[in-house]
Amino acid sequence: LKFSIARDGIHKPNDPDRIRPMLKKVSKNRVGSGVTSIAVWTNKISGNDNIIIGAGDGMIILYNSELNQVHAKKEAVQGAITSICLSKHDTFYLGTDEANRYRLSIQNWQPELLATAHAGAVKDIVFPQNCSDLFVTCSTGGDVRVWNAKKRLELLRICVPNLECDTIAVANYGAEIVSGWSDGRVRSFYPESGKLKFVINDAHVDGVTALAEVSRKTSSNSWTLITGGRDGRIRGWRITSSHQPMIFSIKEHRAAITALRVSNDATKVISASADGSCLCFCLETQVRKLALFESNVFTQISWHPDESQLLTTGSNYKISYYDAYDASTIRVIDGSFTDEMTALDVEPIDGAWFLTGSADKTIKLWSYDDGIAVAQGLGHAKRVNSLKIAPDRSTAVSVGNEGGIYVWALDQDLCPLPHK
Repeated sequence: LKFSIARDGIHKPNDPDRIRPMLKKVSKNRVGSGVTSIAVWTNKISGNDNIIIGAGDGMIILYNSELNQVHAKKEAVQGAITSICLSKHDTFYLGTDEANRYRLSIQNWQPELLATAHAGAVKDIVFPQNCSDLFVTCSTGGDVRVWNAKKRLELLRICVPNLECDTIAVANYGAEIVSGWSDGRVRSFYPESGKLKFVINDAHVDGVTALAEVSRKTSSNSWTLITGGRDGRIRGWRITSSHQPMIFSIKEHRAAITALRVSNDATKVISASADGSCLCFCLETQVRKLALFESNVFTQISWHPDESQLLTTGSNYKISYYDAYDASTIRVIDGSFTDEMTALDVEPIDGAWFLTGSADKTIKLWSYDDGIAVAQGLGHAKRVNSLKIAPDRSTAVSVGNEGGIYVWALDQDLCPLPHK
């Protein structure tokens, strides 16, 4: 719709307007799913105003001043267009509700994809073993994405419609991306093509919430995957090229499994749960070796690299140190004063420092021995869901509920590399 906005000049408040805004034009063409964004571009040669229309079906269209569509000025992008920003040299930028950003030139009218991101909350992030150039994320939008860590570019996107991916792992020496989904299935994908490799149906009731790979001691073609679910069960699976049988199932938790960590010697696994317990099991006999209980919803747990201690975070705002031999409490420190602790990762070589994330939207760097926060990162707009330290320990990546992926540079004065 085109209106005339000519009005009377300034006059007394009680005097009526003699000139009022009036409807002058109505476009004959309709766009799908409504007009969601609009901008005006002035042709420098003719001086005429042209209208750039962004539609809910992803169409970007140029209208002239008479609200008629300009020939060959109509293209489609992925997602409803939510914003249009004019720039120099007759170019403009588009943003869509699927978190894609495009650039267009008035002359050629061909959308150029500049950047992508997750449209929903990002639930998990993982680095492949000994590889800092790539990382993998998953989101509630039902997609798994592989990213170039240096260039911040998306390399691969795997989509499963109408489902949520809650957890991911890069397994089998980087040959598989294993993911846990809200429908209770485990799906494995090839990391280069994104094609489906295998599916474990009915792995858990109500969704798979945690994954862990058991490192192999031999050159066998099979490997072991540990999964945790919202049903509180921990299950082990023998993964081969042809089938994936279940080898054990443990039901000692009463609520969702929030984290699983396998020891370096691949003999035991420790689990954290929303029921306020952390349990350690022998992988060979499935016998409980350790248990700790708190009035707390545990969100993360991690071994110290020498496996003498355990570190946990939870809904009580605390970071807790435990003895890995008898589960006795060593130290409890305040991780946040306003909200629950949600993410944790310990420096993997000598454990001199660790990172935490919180629902208060902050990332903190801690000295392990001193229990003191030495640095804080601000950037997230909502809860931090997960974070990981890169294998080369030069950067860390965190993900949050707002759909953001943040790459943090780690100051080597605060995070020194271990001595060789």
